[in-house]
Amino acid sequence: MKLYTIGGYNEVGKNMTAIEVRDEIVILDMGYHMEELIDMENPVESTATKSLIHSGVIANDRELYKQKEKVKGIVIGHGHLDHVGAIAKMAGSYNCPIFASPYTMKIIEEQISQDDKEVKNERIVLEPGKIHNLTSKFAIEFVKVTHSIPDTMLTVLHTPDGRVAYGLDFRIDRNPVLGNTV
Repeated sequence: MKLYTIGGYNEVGKNMTAIEVRDEIVILDMGYHMEELIDMENPVESTATKSLIHSGVIANDRELYKQKEKVKGIVIGHGHLDHVGAIAKMAGSYNCPIFASPYTMKIIEEQISQDDKEVKNERIVLEPGKIHNLTSKFAIEFVKVTHSIPDTMLTVLHTPDGRVAYGLDFRIDRNPVLGNTV
């Protein structure tokens, strides 16, 4: 198993991680670096992807892009822009489906509709507790967690090498304002 820490590890935001198992890769999150986004002079929708990478608004996915045929899925845990904002700019470079919870997928759809790039990736809505078999090496499961945005999920990747739990943002909230206690 190989872990790619592409964005969100040296800064707050610009979240993007990938897991490789036996020549297949799943990307987790594609977000904006919010401080860099706020400092931009031009609207992000009309800014080229390369310019956004150069300015630090989105993660540099060069290492993954060189292996784009290995990428089998993009999984988004929740709808904050530091996790989902770069989908419209980056997802179309990968020939694979995008997975998200129902609310998060609505945010993704809105981001894509506002952008100049065409994103043809299949979009698959996953409910918590269901396991989706992506390939023989990856299955995806969402586990509901509380956060400051509805439909936040911790992602569990089931692989032949074991399970990987990925969740950068969540909080233990015994009395959430929205939804049930998890």
